[in-house]
Amino acid sequence: MSGIPGRIARLEVSDDAGVTWKNVGGIVESTLNINVDELEVTTYDSAGHREYIPNHDDATLDLTCRWLEEDPGQSIILGKMFDKSTYQVRFRLQSVAGRRLFTATAFATKGSPKAPLDDASGFDVSLRMSGLGVSTQTTAMIP
Repeated sequence: MSGIPGRIARLEVSDDAGVTWKNVGGIVESTLNINVDELEVTTYDSAGHREYIPNHDDATLDLTCRWLEEDPGQSIILGKMFDKSTYQVRFRLQSVAGRRLFTATAFATKGSPKAPLDDASGFDVSLRMSGLGVSTQTTAMIP
């Protein structure tokens, strides 16, 4: 049995069309949510059973972070939220050569900087991904 430790995931953002990438620091947890729509294709020939095929997909990336005021990646996400504009993202579940690399254009649909009474400051954000692509990374990323 093998497993993938979650602690080696990595998210980077670019606000210059992928020329330069900034790591998003302070991530405590990240969840990539992918949904595939279905189309019903039932006909008289379906013998009384409904039939479906996959259609379009959509994805969000939900992050729980420690708030880092000067972090370049968090700054891009928060700044673009106020601008209501998009940026490029790339996300790895494992920062190891030969593993999946997810890429997309994204924007934040909600962001929640928080300052609790008895805990570390946090930043929860949900990124809507557009044009999600999956490839294989050829080199390991520096953590």
